[in-house]
Amino acid sequence: MTSMRDEKRHPWMCSHGYVMIRVDMRGSGDSDGLCYGEYEPQEQDDCIEVIDWIRKQPWSSGNVGMYGKSWGGFNGLQIASRNPEGLKGIISIYSTDDRYDDNSHYKGGCITPAQMLSWSSHMLTFTLSPPDPQFVGVKWKDMWLKRLKQAGEPWVNTWTSHQTRDEFWKHASICEDYSKIKCGVFLIGGWLDGYHNAVFRMAENLTCDWKAMVGPWPHDWPDDCVPGPNIAYLPECLRFWDYHLKGIKNGLDKEPRLRLYLEEKVLKQQSPFKWTHGLNLHQVLLNEFGNKNSRPGYFLKLPKLPLVFEFPDI
Repeated sequence: MTSMRDEKRHPWMCSHGYVMIRVDMRGSGDSDGLCYGEYEPQEQDDCIEVIDWIRKQPWSSGNVGMYGKSWGGFNGLQIASRNPEGLKGIISIYSTDDRYDDNSHYKGGCITPAQMLSWSSHMLTFTLSPPDPQFVGVKWKDMWLKRLKQAGEPWVNTWTSHQTRDEFWKHASICEDYSKIKCGVFLIGGWLDGYHNAVFRMAENLTCDWKAMVGPWPHDWPDDCVPGPNIAYLPECLRFWDYHLKGIKNGLDKEPRLRLYLEEKVLKQQSPFKWTHGLNLHQVLLNEFGNKNSRPGYFLKLPKLPLVFEFPDI
């Protein structure tokens, strides 16, 4: 169901000297097994096994990168936090560092029922769809029946049974320890996407070599989404891969670490970022319930890193 977007972009990267590999998760697409939920340990173990296989192939340099949007972006961050051998860089698009406080299921401890229900139904479609006989052969029907017969309860039931920040949500939330990520990271966010706040948190807390960009995009690819303007997304990725996977000194390390799209009426020149004089700091507790599971909500504070606003030349 998501192959069309890769069919559009992978050939371009291949033409620039990279092997692109698309992997169906266990229990989806044309892969064996069953899928019972998001970001499970088995899912991460499978991904690490794939990375190990790739780096050992005769056509591989041993340096591997991951990229993806939304779930795929989550995967990149989560796998990077486990530091598998050979993983040198990730491009994470529209993702979050915190599965509980800033995700499509809960926001600051508040449940998002409509999104929960729609995404649970969406994943039911993915995990119960039949594999393609063209790739799996005559066993496609047996694989499909196994998925239908052994499907678990709707995922929304699991999400609503964990309404506080417990171990279920801490798992695969890189905010639990940002320092675990060692490889290069390129974060891409959209002002119209629900995960743009996570870009700034990660920019403040990651200790690895990171880059970040936030543009005028919804939860869709920055090279062809509506509304625009769009960017040359693939060349941006290529420069990141060249630097981290091939070791090409292309000046990436000399450029601003964080780039933001701002409308012309907002800013007409590049300047160091400073808070407006007189701005007060307000701590807003969005999920303070006075129990052992409570934690402060979002609050505004001075960042630890120098930020640069760059007005794009479009």
